[in-house]
Amino acid sequence: MNKRFTLFIMLMALIGSLGLAQPQNSPDLVVEKYLEAVRAGDYDKAYTYISRTDDTIIEWLELIRYIRREAPESITSLIDMAHSMSRQRISKTTVDGYTATVEVDSIVLDMEEVLNTACSAEALKAMFEYGVPPMKERHGICELAVEDGLWRITCVRGVSAGQAAELATELAEKILGKDDAAKLAQKIEDFQKRDVRQ
Repeated sequence: MNKRFTLFIMLMALIGSLGLAQPQNSPDLVVEKYLEAVRAGDYDKAYTYISRTDDTIIEWLELIRYIRREAPESITSLIDMAHSMSRQRISKTTVDGYTATVEVDSIVLDMEEVLNTACSAEALKAMFEYGVPPMKERHGICELAVEDGLWRITCVRGVSAGQAAELATELAEKILGKDDAAKLAQKIEDFQKRDVRQ
């Protein structure tokens, strides 16, 4: 009886250690949850899916958070609408040991076309609220790795803080006018020069 009990304990320990060696989530679930958090503007939650080794995504999230804090409500409400209109679908997941690649097909607001089409802040709001704003397809790739027993995003190809800053400045110019947009652009530039991990 004693030998059987000892064997049972050893077997349970072995199964437990094998279970701990496997990540406790999946790459595609992590990407889905990250995208949901970004669409909802919940950047604190979005951070929980990002690797500590990443700088690019963190810079992008920090910049978006800063713009939302510093920009007038007329701009932040449009940013919120743009995020809420986007739709993503995972098209392929490839796992290779403790690294993975998740490919995402997106339909997002074509901000360049929006800014070229709308001639005023009122026209922008009307396009977002009552019209059918121009959308575009994008294909993105998220790279992930296992960190502390969980899959975390290490890279999102095609996302940069520079792109976000440029779009925010163009949007501000359309809504606020050149002088106020220039002030916001200067704030954004100063913010980007500081270390976001301080």
